[in-house]
Amino acid sequence: MRLNRRLTTLLVAVLLVTVVAGCSKPAETGKSEDTKPLVIAMSKEAATLDMHQGVGTYTASVLFHLYDALTWRTPEGNVEPKLAESYKALDDTTWEFKLRKDVKFHNGEPFTAEAVKYNVERIQNPEYKSRLAGDFAMIERVDVIDENTVHIVTKRPYPGLPLRLTYLGMVPPKYTAEVGDAEFAEKPVGTGPYKFVEWVHGEKIVLEANEDYFLGAPKIKQVIFKTIPEDGTRMVALETGEADIITQVPPSELKRLESKEGLSVVSGPTTRAIFVGLDTLKGGPLAKKEVRQALNYAVNREQIVDTILQGLGKPVANLVLPQFDGYAEDIAPYPYDPEKAKELLAAAGYPDGFSTSLAVVPGSVEGVKEVAEAIAADLGQVGVKVEVKTMEAARQLQLELEHKTDPMFMSGLGGPYADAELLIRISTGTGQRYSNYSNPELDALVEKAASCMDDAQRDELWREVQLKLMDEAPLLYLYQRYAGYGVRDRVKGWQPRLDELVLSYGASLE
Repeated sequence: MRLNRRLTTLLVAVLLVTVVAGCSKPAETGKSEDTKPLVIAMSKEAATLDMHQGVGTYTASVLFHLYDALTWRTPEGNVEPKLAESYKALDDTTWEFKLRKDVKFHNGEPFTAEAVKYNVERIQNPEYKSRLAGDFAMIERVDVIDENTVHIVTKRPYPGLPLRLTYLGMVPPKYTAEVGDAEFAEKPVGTGPYKFVEWVHGEKIVLEANEDYFLGAPKIKQVIFKTIPEDGTRMVALETGEADIITQVPPSELKRLESKEGLSVVSGPTTRAIFVGLDTLKGGPLAKKEVRQALNYAVNREQIVDTILQGLGKPVANLVLPQFDGYAEDIAPYPYDPEKAKELLAAAGYPDGFSTSLAVVPGSVEGVKEVAEAIAADLGQVGVKVEVKTMEAARQLQLELEHKTDPMFMSGLGGPYADAELLIRISTGTGQRYSNYSNPELDALVEKAASCMDDAQRDELWREVQLKLMDEAPLLYLYQRYAGYGVRDRVKGWQPRLDELVLSYGASLE
């Protein structure tokens, strides 16, 4: 059975990530142990430290220092065992996982098959209201075979289970039950390479090395995640040595930073699709397919990528990116054709266009506010008058979850969710958490593709899904994100990941 065939081809892409500065320097090993902290500056703070409520790349970057899952993804995107020492499909709906015998949680609790069962049931418990519940709804039950063996039974054939389980981090059953969900989210315990020390909300999260980590003690003994929302302040922190790694280097600053001594700017592809969400459920223009198609024709993606993003992106046809199994290479993005857009608007009953609003969270990804303004300008050329509204991140997320957002909103999915089925489901699936679109026919086709155990048949079904996504245009598709990081030269052995997680295990400091 093939799992993540296309992701394995990205080894070359990762090895050849663009090193804008310092690329000619010889590699250095770094010290085997380093007591100096590694400081990672991000534009947003983790929303929670409870693994089972954590969504979003910034939150996940912290969480995966603290927690492990049965499987994990290498920087190149391959799925491998982690807390499991091996796994295999026994039949179309039953997977056997053999667990490591040398793993303990940070508080000393043993990691066992019962812990796996507890974690799945915790996420699925409707009273707990996990934000990840829908992501693991395909699991029927977990059978404990012995202390180190579980069978995970799915409700339908599901070849992507090992990939999906990379995000099911394990929490300790006894401790979690004792302290309760609220306290656990502030004082987390996992099995990961780092232990929780301190969370100063709005400022920093401090972690210390887990010297008993089952894969070996981390070389970096302390990691500090600092929250620095402003791009300029974050770059100053990198240049002055206050931060060792920064996320989201603005495209407009790449050339300036590349001239600085002692640091590098590194970029590479990610599995995040950037798009404009469209509320199709409340009636009005966006409920009409022709209008949504018109919006897709009206936006000049190539110009956005080339000018605003300085090449840090690639126009996309839909949510299925080149790194996903089932990606259809022959399906091209909507061409820039404003005249076609006007024709479609007229056919839909809007010859003079209409007025709407577009919500954007500045800093959520590189250049996003400028991208939103460019979209508004392009749509204005075909008669669609767009008010760009700046939103605060937490408020916008809540509005999206409650389906109360503006008719149009800048969005993006990927990162840890580097899974075609999951991205499609949660952004376009009927009743899903980020979806403002309903199409039972598309839902059924996605279900059929995700359940198909034959590789060739599954690829063809995913192609049908992509053709349907192009025709229905439930979203305004934009581009695949390429991430840019600033890294000080004293950081050795760190590389960007396709899933965008900023992980320090395996790196060292000079």
